[in-house]
Amino acid sequence: MRKLLGILQSEYQLDAVQTRLLQVNCDIVKSLGFERILEKIEKDQRNRRDYITELNLVGQLYRELRYKGIAFEMLYEEPNRMGAPDLKIIVNGVHYWIQIKHLNEMQMEQINRTIVSEIHEVLAQIPIGLYYKLHHSAYLDFEDVQTVIEAFSAGVEIADQETIRVELPTARYMEFVFYKAKQDALKYLTPGFTKGGVRITSDEMREQLTNSATTAIHSINWRADEKNVNLIAVEANHDVDPVDIGNVLYGDERSFHDAGPLQEVLRDKNGLMEEDEFQAKLSGYILLKNVQNEAIVEYNKFLFLVKDKELKKICETFSFDKVYHHTSWID
Repeated sequence: MRKLLGILQSEYQLDAVQTRLLQVNCDIVKSLGFERILEKIEKDQRNRRDYITELNLVGQLYRELRYKGIAFEMLYEEPNRMGAPDLKIIVNGVHYWIQIKHLNEMQMEQINRTIVSEIHEVLAQIPIGLYYKLHHSAYLDFEDVQTVIEAFSAGVEIADQETIRVELPTARYMEFVFYKAKQDALKYLTPGFTKGGVRITSDEMREQLTNSATTAIHSINWRADEKNVNLIAVEANHDVDPVDIGNVLYGDERSFHDAGPLQEVLRDKNGLMEEDEFQAKLSGYILLKNVQNEAIVEYNKFLFLVKDKELKKICETFSFDKVYHHTSWID
């Protein structure tokens, strides 16, 4: 334990709270006989972050289940089953299989989000009461902000349902689609996703999420049914938005439907959960939201439920901060 603590202290600069949580999690995995997780964290530097995710999740789920008074059994990399997912939890005869993944940070995605945020600040100064949706190339540049400023300067007039395309160097672009608010009286241009409008997932983010989910689903060799609940749990930092997960899993948002108190999104049929393998094998996808972006952490857990899969059983067993399905407005 002392060697492992020294390695993680040096690599991730753990504070007192993280150090204490690490100690608690290590005690839990030792009590379960999962010392292999600690060995892999200590020895496998290349994949260390993946195994830290396993350590965090095992510790958190163990504490949550114990707190709720649920009788359960945990198995890690079940030795008697070829190609089993990372973790199995048995509750009342139901086998919850969990394949655990960690998404690496994407430098380009972080840059894109920063640039888009600056563009929102620019447009928020333009006194036209319309929402807008922004579509853009996979890669943006900080110089693009000035290009947008120039495009929307000099008393620009914008009408409802108008589209303005801003051409950028190297065949890149930004495209703004403007529309009226149904009920709100807006004074300035406002990004549509603040009220449930469509938001586009970048190519870089889509590729990473798709590859991660596809690799995970291939590790499950049986169909999901009432006795086998198959889950993919993916850690991501604050730069990964649940909207991106929804677009990749359920299909891109096409339009937003507001039916009184209900908020529903209509989607394209290009989501992973439309594919036969995902529909047959997967029960749900769990986003482990690492809000603090720290190595040792407790996650916010967002469940994305596969269409027609049993919701009550999963939610009675595990605690989720939010639950989504294919028609959800994901905020």
